[in-house]
Amino acid sequence: MTIAYPTGLLESMYRGEPQLGADGKRYPLEPVTAQVSREEGAVLRQLHSRLKPALSIEIGLAYGFSTTHILWAMQEGNYGRHVAIDPYQYRDWHGIGATRAKLLGMEERFSLIEQHSAVALGQLAAEETQAGFIFIDGHHRFDDVLVDYYLADLICPLGGVIVFDDAWMPSIRRVIRFIETNRGDYKALSNNIPNVIGFEKVDLDRRLWDHYLQFGEPLSLREWLSTLRTLIRTRLRRLGWR
Repeated sequence: MTIAYPTGLLESMYRGEPQLGADGKRYPLEPVTAQVSREEGAVLRQLHSRLKPALSIEIGLAYGFSTTHILWAMQEGNYGRHVAIDPYQYRDWHGIGATRAKLLGMEERFSLIEQHSAVALGQLAAEETQAGFIFIDGHHRFDDVLVDYYLADLICPLGGVIVFDDAWMPSIRRVIRFIETNRGDYKALSNNIPNVIGFEKVDLDRRLWDHYLQFGEPLSLREWLSTLRTLIRTRLRRLGWR
């Protein structure tokens, strides 16, 4: 197989061209969904390149847009291993995301865990794994994201970074607000892309056993509209609408 260049591969993906799956067939990409933008990908790539983690972990692989940006950084810097967690990679995404590593000639530095993130992260924590870069972009329900963060914290060393995608969504914003309010051991990173929010682990968790600070905040108009849209879509699906 001819090794692809990251720039050319990403451009093909962003143009929405059919992409190679694990079975050797090409599949069309759903528009807009399951991808980070070029700008967001650049933020991930630059941060990853600066940290040069021996191990990075990504929750949610899908078509592999963010994975390609991360592998690009690793390829340029000749460092690290990357693990993606996605139980639906072959069922829902035809293995397109996992195939990015093979196309880039990075399959020896990439591995896929086909389990739910709570199970996979829990196992990694039990094995005392340490990952200096963790990208959370799996299920976007509040409780799922909060659990992903809690477990990611267990394997994130001092100086490591946990990054959230889709920070505009109310569910993600609530988790971010929890960290800002209750987790003094994490410091928010600044960047020009508000949809991607990263936190650096700067200290040990020194909270008392019963620590809790209120972290709710009034919803903005955009958040209310997003919440209403989610409720309507959920109701329609229950009624049999797609």
